Amino acid sequence: MIALLTGLVVCSTALGAAPSPERDDAIQARITDVVTAMVQDGNTREQVEALRQAADGRREALLMQLALFLSDSESTEEAMVGALLVHALEFTPDEKLTAVLPYLEAEPASLRRVLAEILGTIDRPEDGTPDFAFYEQWLRQHGRGPNAALIGYMYRVSPGTALASMTRVFGGGGTEAADPAGVATLEARVAKHEGLLRWTEGERADAGEVLDRLAKDPSWWVRLYVAATLQREPELGTSALRARLAADQDALVRSVAGAAASPR
Repeated sequence: MIALLTGLVVCSTALGAAPSPERDDAIQARITDVVTAMVQDGNTREQVEALRQAADGRREALLMQLALFLSDSESTEEAMVGALLVHALEFTPDEKLTAVLPYLEAEPASLRRVLAEILGTIDRPEDGTPDFAFYEQWLRQHGRGPNAALIGYMYRVSPGTALASMTRVFGGGGTEAADPAGVATLEARVAKHEGLLRWTEGERADAGEVLDRLAKDPSWWVRLYVAATLQREPELGTSALRARLAADQDALVRSVAGAAASPR
């Protein structure tokens, strides 16, 4: 659960205002008491069990209250203990996603950061390469309709991994993305340059050609990959490409394209 402490900033996909979770004052007070006791004497087992009983079986509700506590925390020590508390309660991936999904785009940004990092314990439990297998199973069962925020999250974490997942889930049984060689080359170059090296003119032109081809693909998940990549690497997109994505027929593509065009 240490990933909760990385300070990852998560941008809303602007799909519409999500409801904000309500604070349960009684549970918040109990969480504060438990965290304070853990900070003072480190008696984790007894304190965790007390909180588990206070939740009276409402585990998803308890997880959301813990997320609210963490989003409000101004103490690094309390945040660390709170994160350890979440880990100690051993929430399942299903419990985490069920609790988090309705509020994944909610305000404030500090809450979105915490919720995204809770999901990160599903897809990157060891802070490694993202693994979206659980989300693929969830999407097959529940469809795209109620899961736009989850899909947006996946593309923010890793556009290439999300593209592969969407292709498996929505691609009619196919497993290979459009223009696989182009995507593989682009992903390798983005990994090389992201936050470290400037793109050369030649590299930028080559990447732009790949993105332009993919942006014409009939599959929304391929065009969404383009929008998400431009969100990460704004200098790769032309004004014409951005305009095309901003006017895309798919609402999620338009939303991510709009986020990509906004100032960072």
